[in-house]
Amino acid sequence: MKKGAKIALGVVGGLVIIGAVASTGGNGDKDNSSIADSSSAIVSSSLADVSQNENASQAADTSENSENGEAKEAYEVTYTNAILHEDSLGEVWVSAIAEVTNTGDCDLYMSSGNFDFEYEDGSLAASESLVSVFPQVISSGEKAYYYVDTIIDVNADSNLNIVPHVNAEKATIDKITLPISDETLKTRDLTNEIYLSGRVENNTGEDLSMVYISSVLYDSDGKPLAVLYTILTDDLKAGDKMGFEATGLSLPDNITPDVVAEFKTTAYPFEYQF
Repeated sequence: MKKGAKIALGVVGGLVIIGAVASTGGNGDKDNSSIADSSSAIVSSSLADVSQNENASQAADTSENSENGEAKEAYEVTYTNAILHEDSLGEVWVSAIAEVTNTGDCDLYMSSGNFDFEYEDGSLAASESLVSVFPQVISSGEKAYYYVDTIIDVNADSNLNIVPHVNAEKATIDKITLPISDETLKTRDLTNEIYLSGRVENNTGEDLSMVYISSVLYDSDGKPLAVLYTILTDDLKAGDKMGFEATGLSLPDNITPDVVAEFKTTAYPFEYQF
């Protein structure tokens, strides 16, 4: 029997991912000075960017569940960051990430969300819908990452804040994590593009379709830089291993293996929750 289902994929952020951290790699001795020196605009926003209404609603749900003696559903946006860079054709891209931590005591099912990009005065610069989340099911204390690489209609030296709109609910599906091996972070010779190669194993005893693989890259301070990802388009038979290459859509040139201190990779079959 096959598990998983096909979904429609957007060009710049329509992936929907589930899973949990499966492995860790990288070299923690390296710093992130090249990113600090880059001419790319790097902008961080704080937890204040999360809407008060969203937090109030989440707190109310948690209080009600606690009074009933049920598992509490709660989360916090614990980090946001955007990197603006210009490509060889003059297009401005943004690589934007929001870290969400499960602060409750039950698994959370994370769905794709939205990013609002604001100027420093609070006015709207741009927005992005169907922002992918990695992984989609997280246990208490675990983190999920909303991430998108996309073209944005702003100047490359703009100062932007991210306002993430998170979709999270109590998980009713099982969290399935597949083993990863032979992981190596590399760059392509011609394009200098960073990517992750490795192999994923199906140890579930059932054939799987639509296996998702994502790898979060961290700097020497433990801050997330970007997410590399891919989808296996061929079925992964029970007991089989299959190679993969996970990439980003358009990462800044200064995100290289030298500035990545750690990476955490997750593999999982896509599952719907109704």
